[in-house]
Amino acid sequence: MKRNRMSHKALKAEIVEIKDEAEDIKSFFVRPDEELEFLPGQFFMLSICGVGEAPFSVASAPHEGLLRFTIRKSGKVTSALHRLRAGELLGIRGPYGNGFPLDPGGTAVIIGGGIGMAPVRSLLFHLLKKGDFDLWAFNGARSPRHILYADELLGFKGRTKIVLTVDRADPGWKYEEGVITVSMEKYLPKIEKGTAYVCGPPVMFRHVVKTLLDKGFREENIYLSLEAHMKCAFGICGHCRIGNKFVCVDGPVFPYSEIKDYEEFLA
Repeated sequence: MKRNRMSHKALKAEIVEIKDEAEDIKSFFVRPDEELEFLPGQFFMLSICGVGEAPFSVASAPHEGLLRFTIRKSGKVTSALHRLRAGELLGIRGPYGNGFPLDPGGTAVIIGGGIGMAPVRSLLFHLLKKGDFDLWAFNGARSPRHILYADELLGFKGRTKIVLTVDRADPGWKYEEGVITVSMEKYLPKIEKGTAYVCGPPVMFRHVVKTLLDKGFREENIYLSLEAHMKCAFGICGHCRIGNKFVCVDGPVFPYSEIKDYEEFLA
């Protein structure tokens, strides 16, 4: 039985597999009691009895079967999740929020920084299955120890342009070095028509957006996922309020043209 979108009912979900992705980052492949439909860019609330719950975007594409959540250990709930093992259960409800627009209308440029690569991985794998797009993917991290999905992405290098970069390389690193905008300026051509999709630490947004504008993207065709600001999923706590909008309800995906005046979310 499939669940339709935006249900608040909590389900049980079995952890089928856990994969170490990077330093303090694991992917959890889970199977809910019921099949759940979602769009790339949406998120779910995951809970552990006696600990709490937190929002997490989906790293898997809708066609991949198991739900995949790539989670960095950074607090009470995430630390508890990292202690779980395959075969154990957690709570899941959702999906919540909107998603990325799925027709880029030209060239699609996907940019993920650090753990922000998780939701755009969902989009990337969806677009790769959906059609023959002119597709670029920039994946950046602090160091080779923190880069996500490198082997998976490089497997698609014949079908799309993949650029991996780290702020600080080590002697074994074979790819780019420098902040992600350095690689964008180096490789990304001028774009006459298309859409850019961005997720990462807020400090990255301003610089990435400037580079995209310089490359020819229109403000309304640059989409940012502000998932780092979410907490409750209902717009009740006010933690993610932007003017008269709430990231968890009206987002987490917004065109830059709608949020460009809210400096606190782009700094």
